[in-house]
Amino acid sequence: MNAHVVRRTLAPALLVAGLLSLTPPAQAAGRFEGSLGLALGFPSGDYGDQVDNVGIGVDLDGGWRPPNSPAVLGGRFGFMLMGRDSNKVPLSDTVPIPVTVDTDNNLVFGQAFLRLEPMRGAVRPFVEGVIGFTYLYTETNVKNSLNDESFAGVTQFKDTVLNFGGGGGLKVRVWEAPGTSQKPSVRAVFINARANYMVGGEGEYVKKGSVRPNGNRYTFTTIKSKTDFVGVSIGASLDFQ
Repeated sequence: MNAHVVRRTLAPALLVAGLLSLTPPAQAAGRFEGSLGLALGFPSGDYGDQVDNVGIGVDLDGGWRPPNSPAVLGGRFGFMLMGRDSNKVPLSDTVPIPVTVDTDNNLVFGQAFLRLEPMRGAVRPFVEGVIGFTYLYTETNVKNSLNDESFAGVTQFKDTVLNFGGGGGLKVRVWEAPGTSQKPSVRAVFINARANYMVGGEGEYVKKGSVRPNGNRYTFTTIKSKTDFVGVSIGASLDFQ
């Protein structure tokens, strides 16, 4: 999937969601919401040709719905581990004490989103568009092989690229507060699932298997490509009054 396809498919989806969301709520009031989820990353395109494992991590987002509006404006932040190389090597040529060297290839993303979803109902399908950045970095930690405690660490490679995309998901209400309250409080709890296709710029990174030990030293093979990926999140969200 390329950027043209994302734009072409997202526009009508946003229109449909907006039409589905025109039913006015029982009371007009801007509301805040927040969610925490298990994040999965599936590399796609050139990125998928290079990285064949699934990233896993967490994401957190917060949004605000203006009064009488199906739109939710917000931001999202997430972290995913995209692969790990772990090796046991001597501490140095002169100190042959074995240590564990873990090299993690990580992905951090930050995004602003515009979401369209129904203003009420126990089941709420939604669509959204997002734009932001992806920060790719490789971090190595040296650990004591006896107690697995880290005593040294360094970030070898890092790169930041822009991303944009869109997708949608579903929120299912599992709890709702009885009546109304004038005090700020949790109004409802939802289980949600979301999937977005992210078009990422060209970045330089290290993938799992690109780290090669040579005695107590390492060689790294870096890769440069587009960084498209499919982001999936499954978690819980809170609506605040």
